[in-house]
Amino acid sequence: DNSTSFVIIEKGNQKRPKEDESSSNLKSITSIAFHFSADSPGSLFTVFKDFADAKINMTKIESRPTKARFGDYIFYLDFEGHISEEKIQMVIKKVEQKVAKLKVLGSYSLA
Repeated sequence: DNSTSFVIIEKGNQKRPKEDESSSNLKSITSIAFHFSADSPGSLFTVFKDFADAKINMTKIESRPTKARFGDYIFYLDFEGHISEEKIQMVIKKVEQKVAKLKVLGSYSLA
């Protein structure tokens, strides 16, 4: 039951593939990383709520300590949708206002 996946990486902002250029079951995933300026109750919830309100499904959540100070974490988040979609861009703008730093790692498609 082993399988191998291949990824094509391109630099720059790429448009989401059009339906006629790919299979109809193509699903895009976007990955971001962010951290807060200070640890406070509910801060992560406020970010998650923006995604829930926009009806964007989060598919993966990870946290890693920054090692700068205790309680300081970088959060990695994958969610359905492509960075070129207006809905995704709106949510990212909302999240940017709530975090100290946000980086869009990129979008990719799954068949």
